[in-house]
Amino acid sequence: MRRAYDAPHPPTKERCARTGPAGPRGGYAACGQVNSGEHNATAVCAWTDEDSVGTLLWYGSAAATARAEFIALRGEVEVVKPVSEW
Repeated sequence: MRRAYDAPHPPTKERCARTGPAGPRGGYAACGQVNSGEHNATAVCAWTDEDSVGTLLWYGSAAATARAEFIALRGEVEVVKPVSEW
């Protein structure tokens, strides 16, 4: 995942997202802007670790907002279960 998010985005040659902290559960995370423009901006953060993968979307928000809220929201939506319950 880290290589995918750090790769140059073809039209702009800029990164399509910035990697950042994944939170207390570890793994890799990245957040970025999906659409440009003031009224249709959508931010996305995604994470992956040994046991999970997930994506969160912020419609009408900037990537900076998503980065600021990501770790807390990941903790709310990710449910950790013992292997015996899989």
